[in-house]
Parts: sequence; C-alpha cells; structure tokens
Amino acid sequence: MAHDRTVLVTGVASGIGGVARTVHEAGYDLVLVDLDEAGLARHAVGTVLTENGGGAVVNIASVPGVLPAVYAASKAGLVGFGTGLAFDFGPLGVAVDTIAPGIVRTPIRDRIQEEDADRTGLPAEQVFAEHVRPIPLGRAQTAAEIGALTVFLLGPGARSISGETVKVTGGMTTVTFDFAKAAAAVRAGVPQ
Repeated sequence: MAHDRTVLVTGVASGIGGVARTVHEAGYDLVLVDLDEAGLARHAVGTVLTENGGGAVVNIASVPGVLPAVYAASKAGLVGFGTGLAFDFGPLGVAVDTIAPGIVRTPIRDRIQEEDADRTGLPAEQVFAEHVRPIPLGRAQTAAEIGALTVFLLGPGARSISGETVKVTGGMTTVTFDFAKAAAAVRAGVPQ
C-alpha cells in the first residue's frame, strides 16, 4: 500500500550482549553505535521530514531498553531519544515511536546461542528453548512481526501514535522472571 508519508527507520544490532564483568571498553563504545546511528539519521532526514509536511520515525530498540541489563544502556538511550524526538517533532507533524522486540531469531542471536552451547555442552536448540521457555506465548518473536508493526507505525493508520515504545515480547515483560539468572543457569548447564 503506497502513501505519501516521509519515513525513517533506525536500528542497529550491535550484539554486544554479556554481563557487566564481560563487557569491556570496546563494548561500551558499541553502545554509542545505536545512539549515533539514530541521531545522524534523524539529522540527515529531519529537514526532509518537516519540509514534506510531516512523516514518521520508528526506532528499533530492544526489550532490554525497558529492562535492567548492561545492553540496556544502548537501547534505553534509543527509547529516550525516541520520546524526546516525539516531543520535538510532534508540532511539525512527525510521529516518532520505538519498537522494543524481545527475543528475535537473528544471526546475532544464533551466534549467542552457539557460544552458550559451546560453554555448556548443551545443544544450541536446547539453549534457545530455555531462553524462550519463560515467555508466556512460549516462542520467540519473528523479524516479520517486527516488520509488520514497523510498517503499521509508519503508515497513515498510526498518525496519532507518537512517543510510544511498543514492546513486542510475547508477554516477556508481563511475568516476574529473572532472565539474568536463567541465562546464567543455562550457561552453567543447569536448565531452570
């Protein structure tokens, strides 16, 4: 479906992961990649967005941006950046939202699973199953689901949605579950 809105989508998967003691200085430099990419992209097309009578921006963050985690510094920054842009650009007719996906099967996710499998001696698919087991819907999210929401938020049906962070987690954020403890247990080879 074609429409006449100018749009911008930002989102970099740095894949730094890890816990505080294993994310070294280079990892913290990578945290800035998300914010730099979003800021530079917004600067590059901001004038076009406003001169064309408005539009939409969607930032792809991650659920750690709304949960405590080392990786959260980057993604929480992107969530906050999106909220600020929504405030600044709203009067210019530009809607800005952020999507916070939960666990999405990607090459970076597969690499993390393989590393966990190598450390624990467990098959990678078992490691993955343990990661998604506590999610109420019992499965990971798909890139197609994230893409469909992105298309919706960029389209004319979402013109009044701005300043929001939409969590696409299969219910992950609705349960009380210590994901860090579960991940550590899987890394130690002790399924929860």
